[in-house]
Amino acid sequence: MKRFLDEFELDEFRSRVLDTYFSGCTICSYDIETTGLFPRSDRIMLTGLLTVKDGRASARQFFSESPGDEKAVIEATLNALKDADVILTYNGRSFDTPFTIARAEHYGIEPVMPYDLDLFTVVSGYSEIKRFTGSLSQKSIEKFMGKTPSRDDRIDGRESIRLYEQYLSNPSYALEKTIMLHNHDDICQLYRIFPVIRQTDFHRAMFRMGFPAGEYTIKKISVSRSGLSVTALRRKNSVDYISFPTEDKPYSIRSSSSDGITELDIPGEIINGDVLVIDVKKILGSLDKDPAGILDELSRYPSYSSGYLILKNNGRINYFETNIFIRKFFELLTLSLHD
Repeated sequence: MKRFLDEFELDEFRSRVLDTYFSGCTICSYDIETTGLFPRSDRIMLTGLLTVKDGRASARQFFSESPGDEKAVIEATLNALKDADVILTYNGRSFDTPFTIARAEHYGIEPVMPYDLDLFTVVSGYSEIKRFTGSLSQKSIEKFMGKTPSRDDRIDGRESIRLYEQYLSNPSYALEKTIMLHNHDDICQLYRIFPVIRQTDFHRAMFRMGFPAGEYTIKKISVSRSGLSVTALRRKNSVDYISFPTEDKPYSIRSSSSDGITELDIPGEIINGDVLVIDVKKILGSLDKDPAGILDELSRYPSYSSGYLILKNNGRINYFETNIFIRKFFELLTLSLHD
């Protein structure tokens, strides 16, 4: 296995909408090159990771010089990913992440993957960008964002597979360099197009895709006429815990130490015919003796009033405010279970 490190200047992407969900998180662009599409029969030939901080980028790549190197590549990759809270991928939820997990498990390695912020899922499901690009390939988005001149490689994933087969038969620096450049440009360009989230309905995307919250990762959110339901995964320190609704704690929690899954159900109240609200003042007050700061933050938003949060109004879910409340709830739950 070969390791490569490239350090260079690159502006760090920051935005208010990103900080709403990922403030304080280490975000790492992640991309893999494989010998095919099927993890049962194909292998990982190369992984690439890019982190950016204070205007400096660090690109790390792990290259399998032979089929026997794959296990070492996976181990090195997972070890490097321990430094990340979030991986930024393009179609990673459908390919890169499950492929990595499957190949790790093939070798008896228990993979721990960070939260996957899949830009393809965000762009394809929560924007109108395809109307302008016709295609949602990463290179199409690079063109849309004016980042095409930043790419040097001229091959695609299929060509990378063909060149790797040649490399295994007759290793050469030229083939290695071409394969490495393709992956290197993919992770760098992926970070450069990160600002595309400003042109998406990012709050609705996070409602559907989930987000980190304290020691939890939100997996599923559902709003119905009966209230709010949330399924979350506690990434560490999972415990067996049950809380039934009471006057002071008007919600139920079920948490399992075996799989880390936590389920939260908060009953809602219908007012004015079609407005669903929850009593966030009472709910947050049950977790924090002085929730005034959080309530002051919520009071800046139009869907909060007099201690109540409007989850749904005239059939429209208030994704932003609901996400904010959920993140605060699970951050406070993390602290309360440590007390």
